[in-house]
Amino acid sequence: MDGTSEVTAVVAGASSAPRGHAPAVAPIIRAYDSLLVRAYCVLRFRIIRGRFLEEIRQFLPHDGTVFEIGCGFGLFGLYFARACPGLRVRGIDVDARRVALAESARRRLGVENAAFEVGDARSVELPHELDGCYMLDLLHHVPRPVAVSLIRQVYARLRPGGVFVVKDVDTRPRYKMWFTWLLDVLMTRGELPRYWSADDLTDALEREGFGVIRYAMVDLLPYPHQLYVCVKPR
Repeated sequence: MDGTSEVTAVVAGASSAPRGHAPAVAPIIRAYDSLLVRAYCVLRFRIIRGRFLEEIRQFLPHDGTVFEIGCGFGLFGLYFARACPGLRVRGIDVDARRVALAESARRRLGVENAAFEVGDARSVELPHELDGCYMLDLLHHVPRPVAVSLIRQVYARLRPGGVFVVKDVDTRPRYKMWFTWLLDVLMTRGELPRYWSADDLTDALEREGFGVIRYAMVDLLPYPHQLYVCVKPR
C-alpha cells in the first residue's frame, strides 16, 4: 500500500470509528497553577467544547508512543493521555516555565502515561520507533531549513505506518493570515512568523516520503489553520 492509500485509510478509519465519550477539559484546566493559563484555556478550549482537541486526537494512534514537539503547557498531551490510557505521550518545549506548568498539572491529575521536558525543536533528537508524532503551530516559528530537517527526522524515527499530524497557518486567505500574523507578533513580543503556503508544506512533507491529506480547520476566530495528516508507508 502506498503512502496516499495509507493516509486515506487512516482518515477513513478516524471518520468511521465509533465515538466514545470525550474526556472533560475542565479538570485539566483546573490543574494548572497559573491563573493566566487557566483563563486562556477557558477562552480557547471551553468555548469550542473540546472539538478542536478531538479533531486532532482522532488521527493519532490509541496506543504506543507519541511525541509532541512544542508541547507548551501540555494541554493537548494531557488530554490525549487521559483519553487513551494505552498511549504514552512525551512532549518537549523550549520554555522551561511552560514545561514546569505541564509537569505540575500532570502530577496533580495523576496522569502516568505522559511526560514533559525542556527541549528545543531546532536541536531535538527524537526517539526511534515512534508510533506517532504531532506539531501544532510550530513550523512557522523556526527557519525553513530547520523545519525541513525536523520533518526529515520525524519520518526517519516513525515506524512504518506511523502517523505525523501537523497543524499550521496557511498564507491564504490573506486577511486571515494577516490577522494571525498580528496575533503571533503580539504574543511572541516581536518575533516574525514564517508561514508556509499549504501547497509548499504539503510538497515538503511528500518529498520526505509521507502520504499526505490536508484540510482546513474551521475555528471561531479567523485563523487560516490547515491540518496535515501524514502517514509513513509500510
